[in-house]
Amino acid sequence: MSPLLCLSLLLTSLALGGANEELSDGSCALSLRAERQSPPIPLQSLRGPKIEAAEGYHQVAQVRRSKGDDMPSTKDCRWVLFEQPLSHFDPTNVTFQQRVCIYDGYVDGDGGPIFFYTGNEAAVDLYVNNTGLMWELGKEMGALLVFAEHRYFGESSPTLTGTSACLKYLTLDEALADFAKVAWNLTHVATEDGSYVAPTSKIVTFGGSYGARLSATMRLKYPHLISGAIASSMVVNQMVDTPKEEWGNFWSWVRKGMDLVPHCGDGMVAATLVLWDAYSNSKASLIAPALNAAMPGLCRPLEKDTDMFYLNAALQSRLETLAQSSFPFESDYMTVGGYMENPIVLPPFPLQAICEKFNEAAAGVTITGDMDQLIYTMTMNGLTVEADWSDTKSNYSAEEFSNSGLPELMAAILEAQISMWGEDPSADYLCPESKKASKASAPSSLSESASMQGPADVCTKEIEDAEAWQVLVVNDLNYAVFAPPTGLIYAAPPTLGWERDWTVQQQIAGKEASAESQVLKWATEEGLPGARPGKIDLHANDFKFSLKSMVREMSNVFFTVGELDPWGGSGLTKDMALQNPSNRFAEIKRGGHHVDTFFSTDQDYEELRQVREDEKQFIKDIIDGK
Repeated sequence: MSPLLCLSLLLTSLALGGANEELSDGSCALSLRAERQSPPIPLQSLRGPKIEAAEGYHQVAQVRRSKGDDMPSTKDCRWVLFEQPLSHFDPTNVTFQQRVCIYDGYVDGDGGPIFFYTGNEAAVDLYVNNTGLMWELGKEMGALLVFAEHRYFGESSPTLTGTSACLKYLTLDEALADFAKVAWNLTHVATEDGSYVAPTSKIVTFGGSYGARLSATMRLKYPHLISGAIASSMVVNQMVDTPKEEWGNFWSWVRKGMDLVPHCGDGMVAATLVLWDAYSNSKASLIAPALNAAMPGLCRPLEKDTDMFYLNAALQSRLETLAQSSFPFESDYMTVGGYMENPIVLPPFPLQAICEKFNEAAAGVTITGDMDQLIYTMTMNGLTVEADWSDTKSNYSAEEFSNSGLPELMAAILEAQISMWGEDPSADYLCPESKKASKASAPSSLSESASMQGPADVCTKEIEDAEAWQVLVVNDLNYAVFAPPTGLIYAAPPTLGWERDWTVQQQIAGKEASAESQVLKWATEEGLPGARPGKIDLHANDFKFSLKSMVREMSNVFFTVGELDPWGGSGLTKDMALQNPSNRFAEIKRGGHHVDTFFSTDQDYEELRQVREDEKQFIKDIIDGK
């Protein structure tokens, strides 16, 4: 292990009151010895007061449940409150209560394993209800199950009003220190009857998406506490260390899923290209009559050029959500954020399901050209549109458009969207006055400037989970990369606001500027000071901000990536994951976003079952000390 990393881990340990020692293999282990600790604050016992699950999230599950369903969930939790300091590294007098779900119904004797879910960017109830892998392996292995909520999310947020620089303490390092303190207490702090909760237990962390980063990094930073980790769909492609050619991977992976249905991807490109051409070249009056005839159920008739832009946005909306939801079972997991009160239940493999609904209408589309440069020609039944990046050229009549099959294709795509979501997505854009959802804005040369005043020192309000995630991204420079892909696109134009000759340096400079502006706005306009935008180093080798650098130091981690998950394109490669021979890696065929972490179902396919079996054996080997 590098001296820099070992030193940084030592500083982290000392912030928690621990000591540092070198292992025989040269790696840096951290030992939180009880005699070096300030008196630990015990869990307000595993017999603590009963508190309710967070409102809303207890409804969410990977499948719709019948009244007789006995699938474990938050109803089985023993909720405890654990007192945490506002900062483990910059001590203050402020503390807050962290919610932890504990289930000991599978524990059989002393010394069994502890399975610990490192909660991500929502109320932990969401992960309790959906991390079936933990429940199922916990039952089989006699494990104590622990689901810890992330600071500033769910019910585990400190009181921000009246706190100085309250956003400063929302970081990955602080969250990991919270988890480490809970883990340490589980194995070192005496319970009321004088015994220990699990003094000889080995702890294995679990996490998906951002939770995977937390799970794997817990193993890296606290190896004396964490024996191994399951890290599913961990995103490593960030601005800090990703080459230009990988910036478009997210959108390419969406297209990869669409291409499982023969005409789907090209059909979407054709529909959105024609609408973009009409918007940018003022052809709304030419094509609107045929579109209105093909889509009589629109909330209002299409008339203006901007209506073409809005319909374009509606046709391609939410496809990335469907791609992430590439599961063999019904699920409302990915839709909960937008539909808290009545989550939309998606069918198995929903992206392919929606593609099937307009695939026949897209059969006449032909696309030729250099897709790596995004210079191509779309033809459908004699109608042609040429594209050169976001510039388009066409010459057709209203009659030719009407007879091309494109109005019917667009109508079929819209109808497929409506059948999937139970509502017309175009209404969000065309009739925002009748919708609570906000309307997308057509491109404009006008710029908006905020009124900036000097930042306040003390926070004057609380924040919601969505806002907390934005702060966490800024504080940790956790900027995922999105850019026009080369070779595989599924909509036109490639990505608004990007030029063909864009550079990584330009994009990073723009992100730094927007982050600084956002931080100033939080402080001056919203009464939320303390966030700290930093500089993104293109040549970073600092494990704190470069996940690729961190992975080189990780051990005893089982990484998984879904073949159809857009974040899989921004995730680990096999070579990257297996730099340490103790790690394991699996790309899950046909898999969506952390598909392996859900409950098993009768619809699971052999490749998914095998990955779960491999994860089980990996954990057994860790427990047995192999």
